[in-house]
Amino acid sequence: MQTTGILHDKNNAYKILGLTCDTLLLVRNDGVCEDAIIRTVHPYISDNGTILGKNIFDVLPDETVVEFRPEFEGVVNNGIISNKNYDLPTSDKMYYFKCIMQRYDPEHVICQYRDITKRSQMKKRLQSMNQKLRETEKAAKIGQWRYDTQTGIILYAGFADRRYPEGHIHEVEFCDYCKSVHVDDIESLKNLDMGNNGCDVLDYRILGDDIDYMRIKITESYTERGHFFYEGYIQNITDLIEKRSELEMTTMAVNNSNDSIYATYLDGTVIFANKLCRAHNHIAPTIDISQYKAFEILDNITDQNMWNAFVDKLLNNNNILKYVCKQNYKDFDIIASDCTSYIVKNSKGEDIIWSFRRDISDQLRYEEKLVKAKEKAEESDRLKSAFLSNMSHEIRTPLNAIVGFSGIIADTDDAETRRSYYNIIETNNERLLQLVNEILDLSKIESGTFQFSFSSIMLKDLFEELLATHQVYNKMAKLFFDPSPDNIVLMTDKNRLAQVISNLINNAIKFTPKGEIHFGYKIKTAEIEFYVKDTGIGIAPDKIDIIFDRFVKVDSFAPGTGLGLAICKTIVQKLGGSISATSKKEEGTIFTFTLPYERPKKNGIKHEKNIFDKDSQTATPLGSILVVEDILSNFNLIKAIIGTKYLLYHATTGSEAIEMFNAYHPDIILMDIKIPGMDGIETTKQIRKVSKDIPIIAVTAYAYEEEKKKAMQSGCNDFISKPVDKNILLEILTKHIKLSKKK
Repeated sequence: MQTTGILHDKNNAYKILGLTCDTLLLVRNDGVCEDAIIRTVHPYISDNGTILGKNIFDVLPDETVVEFRPEFEGVVNNGIISNKNYDLPTSDKMYYFKCIMQRYDPEHVICQYRDITKRSQMKKRLQSMNQKLRETEKAAKIGQWRYDTQTGIILYAGFADRRYPEGHIHEVEFCDYCKSVHVDDIESLKNLDMGNNGCDVLDYRILGDDIDYMRIKITESYTERGHFFYEGYIQNITDLIEKRSELEMTTMAVNNSNDSIYATYLDGTVIFANKLCRAHNHIAPTIDISQYKAFEILDNITDQNMWNAFVDKLLNNNNILKYVCKQNYKDFDIIASDCTSYIVKNSKGEDIIWSFRRDISDQLRYEEKLVKAKEKAEESDRLKSAFLSNMSHEIRTPLNAIVGFSGIIADTDDAETRRSYYNIIETNNERLLQLVNEILDLSKIESGTFQFSFSSIMLKDLFEELLATHQVYNKMAKLFFDPSPDNIVLMTDKNRLAQVISNLINNAIKFTPKGEIHFGYKIKTAEIEFYVKDTGIGIAPDKIDIIFDRFVKVDSFAPGTGLGLAICKTIVQKLGGSISATSKKEEGTIFTFTLPYERPKKNGIKHEKNIFDKDSQTATPLGSILVVEDILSNFNLIKAIIGTKYLLYHATTGSEAIEMFNAYHPDIILMDIKIPGMDGIETTKQIRKVSKDIPIIAVTAYAYEEEKKKAMQSGCNDFISKPVDKNILLEILTKHIKLSKKK
């Protein structure tokens, strides 16, 4: 078929025009359309009847004419060719067209009108999609890159790397790019290709003011013009890394929390349990808890009904519940937990129950201790009030006798009556002295100054002394020192041991109006057991456990402070032993205490005999004694005790004592510590400068161990506490007289 020249054959012109896709308008210079080939359909140009014979500026909308007219007139006036796109708005849609205008002849313009509505809409959609894509890349901090392996040049654009401005393509040499990469990541970045290590994704760090974490991925590799290229994307994942780090930190904190934490769905399916929760409920770390319900693996929820009741209560309480769980976790010493449960929705809109359990066992135990301490304090306060009331009575009773009979004894001529009055005063003196000693001992216990002085003592001698002493005052029950082992030497505090035995004997005498009181001791392997038993009124069963407490009295009407047994218990415990009591009403009581015993070396103790004992030879005055005492009545007491046996000198001050010592050279000095001017301690030191041998015996109302120690360090040879006990004074004088004779 012959086709050459068809397009140039005028006879084929109309056919060819009919086959074109563009609308053709022949428009006069004044805008009137004289001819048209229509290839479009829209409200303004759709067929011949719409545009032919009409002025095109009247047909098109005003918004379009504003842009279209200047172009048309330029073609008419200047003969230029116009090629522009125009908007063609309607009430319900926007159309677009391209119009190519050029002169047809001096009177006409040919307009090639092309409907580009679909293409423009597609372009706008593409532009919108591109814009959204860029916004997405910006939000995700993503960029694109291409790497030329031959030149080592990276082309980069996007939002991942803060070093490069957005919206531009940047050319960067690979070696320069690596200058900001963390040194530990450079080698991995260099090897990022499919050929070297088979890895097409890599995370690495870029250093700057802050560290940026980057993720790079290869999406394509190809050859172009003899160069080999890699292409891909890069993303700044710093936020992801930081959030992952925060999540890991939160997970670690939850797992290491001191609270037991777990989460479930409303049906009880467990979806989370921290380490402590697993430990409390013996759930191994490897167990998949999502396969279980809460009542299947949690110890505090026993069954489905219990779980349902818990959920109902939670839902009816505005989705939050605070409660105390008394579940006992023995392995962890937990007796109770403070719990909080609440419902929150997850990202899928599902209701999740979170429960937190905090151990409050220590708090409950502490509160229990506080309650007991409060009760104990209240009881102590009650007992102290009773003690003060009783103390007032106990002090006033002997004072009444002492003051009363002291006032009339001097006016009584009958010797027998005076003797009876004296005995009454002496008895009440002993009672008052015992009361004062108990109060002093209590004070020492409270202040922590209760001290002991240990020495080796012969038990049998001590018990015989106690028997002789108590037989003098006991007018009621018979007192017996039971046969006990001889020659038993115990290293202990003699005075304190005697205090305990005496206190127990006095108690027995007090509550045994008739019958017998026995006391003694027994050897038991590594300890000695001491006892005092009576056939008295006994102790009620409800009192036996508290008789060693302070201020407790078995009989409120019986004399005493309620301190004696408490002090005994303290002394025995301080000496390393224990004390107890057994009793039956109207049958009697047995007090027993033990002390550690270690057999001493065989170097026995010689028991000194008092030269003033009744069984001893009648003694003539044995020498002279200098009594340093500023209170005359105290001197007269000493004179009454030993004045017939010794020649006594009396000094009232320290300086006077030194003068009399130098003048008379006495055999013994009884030195009061508290005297006017130079006290007894300093006076003793001055006398010791003259004589190292003269026995000096400290006499003072200060009964504390530290006072005794201070006196002995100053040069005293012995120590007597006021009020002076006749027997103790005679015993000490006997000892020092014999020592001085040996010298």
